Amino acid sequence: MLAMASNIEIIEFKIPECKENNLYVTGIKGCYEEGELEMKFHEIFSKLGLLYDVQIKSSNFPVIVDNEEEPETGVKSYYAFIKYYSTTAANKARHTLTGKPLLGNNQPISIKVSTPKNPFGGREYNLPISKCRELANYYLGFNAYNISVTSITLDEIEPDEETAASTDKGVRCTCIATLQIPGYEIQTEGIGIGEASYSNSDRSTKGPAIGKARKVAYGRASENAFSKVVLVIVGNSKVMVEVNNTQADLLTFINDNEQQEIIQVNQLEVEEVEFEENCDGDIDDSELDAQLLLDLEQDV
Repeated sequence: MLAMASNIEIIEFKIPECKENNLYVTGIKGCYEEGELEMKFHEIFSKLGLLYDVQIKSSNFPVIVDNEEEPETGVKSYYAFIKYYSTTAANKARHTLTGKPLLGNNQPISIKVSTPKNPFGGREYNLPISKCRELANYYLGFNAYNISVTSITLDEIEPDEETAASTDKGVRCTCIATLQIPGYEIQTEGIGIGEASYSNSDRSTKGPAIGKARKVAYGRASENAFSKVVLVIVGNSKVMVEVNNTQADLLTFINDNEQQEIIQVNQLEVEEVEFEENCDGDIDDSELDAQLLLDLEQDV
């Protein structure tokens, strides 16, 4: 969600779905691959603000050259969707670049505001962790924040009655991550859950399943911690940071059915666990929780 008042703009760590942030570009003609155009447009439009996404699509309509259809020339017509995090940046791009021949072929482009189709049914979703870092780096600077793992636990998922006969079992990893932005004296926490299945008949598949579950849990926890942060941009230059304490953690359970639900997390009790190396080669759950915590702290 993004809001503007006077010269103040609010940017949250959410997938931008505001109409004013989305641009629809037409009048793109030439002999290009879609990937090539995507890089060109990303380079051009990113000079006016941080981009969330650039999509290039080829049109099915023939290109008209000198009032005649010439489908054999190899010239194609394209359109693009450009999505900014900032409404201010999107407006600047629309007013600055519309009518300009961006590709050096004397073909002026047209830019309009686009109404995106929300794939989430109107619900807001957190930015992926890679996008969170990108947004934070752009407005706060590199190394302006750090993420640490506060707690991580691992549980076995018992099969229900319908899948009791299956040879697959599951693991669920729960992670609490703390985000700190020292320069603004900001600290938030997020919780994340990751699930993965493994073959009960092949114990070697349990380790990779645990690795997958913990990475997903850590990513979701970090995303939820970022989701509580609000960037306040004043006059296109000054950046302030606030915390939205009403933001609920979005817990995404990653399993074979890609189930999703939103849960309000109020408080979690964290118990310290000691780790002693197990030389047997078997996985001991009480020791594994602490080892996962150590591994993830090294990752960040």
